[in-house]
Amino acid sequence: MKLRETFGLSGLSIEQTQTKLDRIVRRKTREVRKRLFKKLDNLINDKKQAIAEKKEKEMKEAERLTRSDIDKKIIYNNSSRQFTQKELDLLSLGLGFGVTPKRFPLIEYITATEKLCQSLEELGDPESVARAQGIRNMVTGELRKGFDMKIKSNLSKEEREILRKIGEDETIIICPADKGKAIVIEDKENYIQKMYQQIDEGDYAKATQSEKTLLDNIHQKLVAQLKSMGLTDFKQRRPYLVTAPVMANMYLLIKVHKDNFPGRAVVSQIDDPTYQICKELTRILNPLDEAGDSFIRDSFHLKDMLKDIEIDEFCRLASLDIKSLYPKVPVKKALECTREALEADSTLKDRTDWAIDDIMKLLEICIETHFKTIDGYIYTQTDGMPIGKSISGPIAGIYLHWFERTYIFNANCEFKPHFWKRMRDDILIVWKQGDLEFDRFYWYLMGIEPRIKFTLERERNGILPFMDIHIRRENDRLVTKVYRKETHTNRYLNWKSNHSKSFLLGIIKGQTHRAHYLCDLKEDLLEELSFLRDVFVMNGYPLHLVQGVINKSWEKETMKTILKEHPLPENDQRKSRDIMISCMPHTFKVSLKTCKRSYADSILE
Repeated sequence: MKLRETFGLSGLSIEQTQTKLDRIVRRKTREVRKRLFKKLDNLINDKKQAIAEKKEKEMKEAERLTRSDIDKKIIYNNSSRQFTQKELDLLSLGLGFGVTPKRFPLIEYITATEKLCQSLEELGDPESVARAQGIRNMVTGELRKGFDMKIKSNLSKEEREILRKIGEDETIIICPADKGKAIVIEDKENYIQKMYQQIDEGDYAKATQSEKTLLDNIHQKLVAQLKSMGLTDFKQRRPYLVTAPVMANMYLLIKVHKDNFPGRAVVSQIDDPTYQICKELTRILNPLDEAGDSFIRDSFHLKDMLKDIEIDEFCRLASLDIKSLYPKVPVKKALECTREALEADSTLKDRTDWAIDDIMKLLEICIETHFKTIDGYIYTQTDGMPIGKSISGPIAGIYLHWFERTYIFNANCEFKPHFWKRMRDDILIVWKQGDLEFDRFYWYLMGIEPRIKFTLERERNGILPFMDIHIRRENDRLVTKVYRKETHTNRYLNWKSNHSKSFLLGIIKGQTHRAHYLCDLKEDLLEELSFLRDVFVMNGYPLHLVQGVINKSWEKETMKTILKEHPLPENDQRKSRDIMISCMPHTFKVSLKTCKRSYADSILE
């Protein structure tokens, strides 16, 4: 009506105009829709092209990583068996490669959860008991959801069959190398021969008692000693005892960097009668070792020490390595040194309420070492400490601190190293008294204790590798960067391994942090980060994830440096908490959800 009154239009004209406008709207709508669909197709095609280019770039990057400084030999086949390339490729994934389980690991989840909950309940307070029940309920809910999930295998059916056949071959032994993450394949007979060679060279004697008798004797000694300390209730003793203990086993780490590939004997202490009590004794003794003047905790600790060293043109760098330290430690003297250190330790009461006499009796029980060889014979170690037992480290360290105080740091000693620091059996020396005096000092050390012998390495062209640090003299200071031995295979946990994504990325973060911390010069740091990128891509890691971690590392490491130099006030710092850890199998969705829902003081991995 308004159109008729305003413009004088008839009803027919209005209807025709409305029809025309509807046609225009429909046409415009079709054009806009067509244009939007075309834009969407272009975006999809661009994304597909970007993904294809990214994959092609990563493939080219992986193909490029064949130069000798990255693609190192990882398999040393010393056996008579010939392996196909597929078998070698599968083994080259590494002995730590995690194969996805065929079935949902329900029993493992329940066992790990119960172990954690029982530890919480043993605390006794209502809050811990309630938290334990909450964890049970949470894990049970997640298990019900994920129990029927289909687990995607990270190996093909053919690869699983290859792995099964290799595992069933009883004529060969597949073992790790002593250093560098290489894999060594030995004929079983040859492996046993190398093991007995180590036994013949060490302080070992064939056991005269049966396996059951030896296990029962150690267990009874341990129980009797704990009871004499007032732990009369089984619940009090349970944390220090092993249920259904087994005999320790000896195995070899093969030294691929030496002629004839000799072995290094290691005794696996896991679940032997003293396994748990050794953990507690190690916790008590570690601070005594760490309090020594020469103690080096790790590479980062040494790097901080090197900043304060003053050197001149007369200084010489050298390193000493103690030959077979643990097996050569004189046990009787080491126990005397340990008692003296415990008696002089004013902080001992903060770590334990056990008497020193009780600690020493427990140590004597734990040092008694029996082990089984691969062919079933049982031997007893008569002197020295076994590699593989947790208390060996601190006891050897305490003994060497006494050795250093008596023969090196003593005021009456005519030889005065400008710098002497030790990481277990590796010693870094800065010497100022001339080459001739250093030779005399070296032979002085060699004549002190018949069981303790040293090998010497001097600097070459102002360069000395020590641990994983490349140390170089530049004028009046020492410049460092990351060092890798020739035996290092550049192999890290493969991206396909059955581990969480956060765990795998954590490996990259750890290596980049080491690079930032140890490299003094920017050009060395850039070279190391570039090398790490290539190495992780070679290990199957996606290039964009590796590059992303490296790019973010600059900001994170800068912030760490700032906070280290200018720490936050105590009110702003996070309070330290006791953390209980439960190790669970990784099955992606269930593990991820369980971790996210874990309690603040309980970490589930």
